[in-house]
Amino acid sequence: MSTYRKRISTPLIGILLLALAGCVNIFNPPTFKDGGSPIVRGNNNPRSVLENLEVSYNQQDIDLFKNCLSESFRFVLLASEAESIGVDMDGDGIKDSWWDYHKEVEYHRNLFTDGSSDGSFPPPDNIHLNLQIPQEEFWLTDNQEGREDWIIIPVYFQLNLTVYTSSNISADGFARFYLRPEGEEWRIVIWRDESNI
Repeated sequence: MSTYRKRISTPLIGILLLALAGCVNIFNPPTFKDGGSPIVRGNNNPRSVLENLEVSYNQQDIDLFKNCLSESFRFVLLASEAESIGVDMDGDGIKDSWWDYHKEVEYHRNLFTDGSSDGSFPPPDNIHLNLQIPQEEFWLTDNQEGREDWIIIPVYFQLNLTVYTSSNISADGFARFYLRPEGEEWRIVIWRDESNI
């Protein structure tokens, strides 16, 4: 699998999301999914954050994507992927199995608008992300000290990228999202890739 494909699909799998106000703004009405149900634009609860994540991909909206993420965000790769697509985040010359908010935003800006950083691939003409967000009874609480108010949501995802000048790219699998309240809204703090790519 090419590095470009992994870097596009893994951040989505990687898993990890944007500061919209929780109040209603008459100049920014809610958007609607294909089925006609409204999407909450504020990150008022963990579900609305993941719904906004899905919308950010489908509308290729980098600002909405950024609003879903905490500034202390981390994307965590499968350990087996660190050598091939990991990034040296701590400057020790060894590829790490995680990256931070700034790297995640850079990858998604490339995905949504700029194409690959080396210029060899254009951005997709169309992106479709489907997140199968489970009911709340399947959500978990984080039992680590200092994370008592965090919520962990395991999600199955399907991602399709359409590039009209070449073949389509598809990815699916599982991701685990760790969300916490930050002020009046929720944000994704950790996006852990658990995919089968």
